[in-house]
Amino acid sequence: MNKSALLSILVVLVLVGVGVIADAQPPGKLSRIGILFIGGRDQPNLESFKQGLRDLGYTEGKILSSNTAR
Repeated sequence: MNKSALLSILVVLVLVGVGVIADAQPPGKLSRIGILFIGGRDQPNLESFKQGLRDLGYTEGKILSSNTAR
């Protein structure tokens, strides 16, 4: 096998490897929502806030990609 054939095979293997790595990335940006408040978890508007997020398709503890949210 000559040097150019070996080099061509090596380049193809590298490109296939890069394609596999790039395909393994998550599609799109993940959304994260955090709440910062003073006091305990018994805030008067916290449940209304959570219900509003559920109405938009967000579920507590579930990862939702931004392309499926509003």
